[in-house]
Amino acid sequence: MAKVLENIDDELFINEIKENEYIWNYSSELNSDKIKKDGAWRALCEKFDPDFNEKSVKEKNDIAKALQKKWKVLRDGFRRYVNKIKKIKSGSGAIKLRQYVYYHQLSFLLPLTEEKAGTADSLENESTEDAVTEEKIPQRGRKRTSTSKEDNLITQLAINLNKKYNETTFDDKTDDDKLFLMALHGDF
Repeated sequence: MAKVLENIDDELFINEIKENEYIWNYSSELNSDKIKKDGAWRALCEKFDPDFNEKSVKEKNDIAKALQKKWKVLRDGFRRYVNKIKKIKSGSGAIKLRQYVYYHQLSFLLPLTEEKAGTADSLENESTEDAVTEEKIPQRGRKRTSTSKEDNLITQLAINLNKKYNETTFDDKTDDDKLFLMALHGDF
């Protein structure tokens, strides 16, 4: 099994993947059809291993996983390279960045990387016009500002609690519920 996969020409493998949109185009409805996607992977396995149909189920699964891993490595390398290019700021001078070996062969994935980047960076790239028209949304964790009526009620409650506490007898001071309430009183 390992020898068969070692002899695979990467450019031929990429071209076969490119022809199977079920495999690479995750933004398409085609990608959600698991049966067709599995069929596309099976066809790839048969193409790169002529004896694929004669192998045991475990060997078939191992070959399929190895091809999928090979595709993931190639695709992720391409994505990392594209992200490095995007992070280079204009006017930052000449930065020597060696081009990804299969950049031209995998260029069919560029629209997918742009879609993904567009959604991730949309908050950072927002224009000032959009910010002006947006509705203000209250932030979580922020303390609510109280009105003067609320302040007056809290103050009056604190005064009443102090009066009641001072008027209580010694037996009332041992009541756990009242002591708990009085402990909270300082938080108002």
